[in-house]
Amino acid sequence: MSVNERLQDAAIRHAVDAQRYSRGLAADIVALLNSADQDLLDKLAVRLVRITERGFDTGPATTKRIKEMLADLRVINSAVYKKVANALNDELAEFALVEADFQASTLTKALPIEIAATVPAPALLRSLVTTSPMKGHLLKHWTDGMEAGRIARIEGEIREGMVAGEGTDAIVRRIRGTKANGYRDGILDISRRSAQSVVRTATAHVSNVAAQSTWAANSNVVKGWQFLATFDSRTTITCAALSGQVFPIGEGPMPPRHVGCRSHSLPVTKSYREMGLDLDDVPPGDRASIDGQVAGDLRFDAWLTKKGAATQDDILGPVRAQMFREGKLKLPDLIRDDGTVLSLAQLRKRLSLN
Repeated sequence: MSVNERLQDAAIRHAVDAQRYSRGLAADIVALLNSADQDLLDKLAVRLVRITERGFDTGPATTKRIKEMLADLRVINSAVYKKVANALNDELAEFALVEADFQASTLTKALPIEIAATVPAPALLRSLVTTSPMKGHLLKHWTDGMEAGRIARIEGEIREGMVAGEGTDAIVRRIRGTKANGYRDGILDISRRSAQSVVRTATAHVSNVAAQSTWAANSNVVKGWQFLATFDSRTTITCAALSGQVFPIGEGPMPPRHVGCRSHSLPVTKSYREMGLDLDDVPPGDRASIDGQVAGDLRFDAWLTKKGAATQDDILGPVRAQMFREGKLKLPDLIRDDGTVLSLAQLRKRLSLN
């Protein structure tokens, strides 16, 4: 196996763990949003009762009370999104350090020669979270957009309900949803789904920019990076077309290419000749392993098949892994969210064990 094939193998395995981490982080952010729901709904209900008790009309008194109610809701909404932004910034800043450590460690382990892989300064890595654009916009733009979108939807439902002459309970149901449907039919659930998508995409973004910074710091052995898509029934045409292509470090169409993108990047090492080393001094086995050739595209199911039962059990869970080995699971079943999450501490521990 060549060096770049070993790097590909490590990158795929790590991508699974990174996705598990992003699921856990997304769940934490959604829990933050949920923590403000009751306060928001209580405030809404109290204000609506006062308005309806005085009689709904289009006069200045009613208009003033509606404006005061919406102002209260905006304060609650703004406060929770401030917590969301701070939590996301803090968590992703530490995640950037983990990703840089992974890239440097993987280079050290994969190369047949001894190198002292460089890790960028922690301050630089942490700053990437707030200064590196994700799909053309900084993270603050995305969190501000989530805040504005949620309050706009809430205000819209309140106005529609009041115009339709609905009572307080009906308007609250519009926003919260119904218990019978797990509250998934309320407009607050849109905000939860939006947060999950943004968090997962931001995690993938930080992973990739931290990797690029690490490879740039090790340009003596890394000559570029390769786009690697997750080949399955959900892969977009854009990602499939880019997969396997090689670009200079810090350039090219870096993942994530869209919200929810599961593509990732991996380093392409230089050959001995490109490093200025004399091949005559290199053992034949090592000589072949560091030829500078990129790893080929690899389907996730093909990779998983080669990894053996232990890795399959870890990624899919024992029951689904056994069904996979018996050919009873199709690819879409394999990539379904299995609910497994990892904390930053657990992610660090897994990196030390690999």
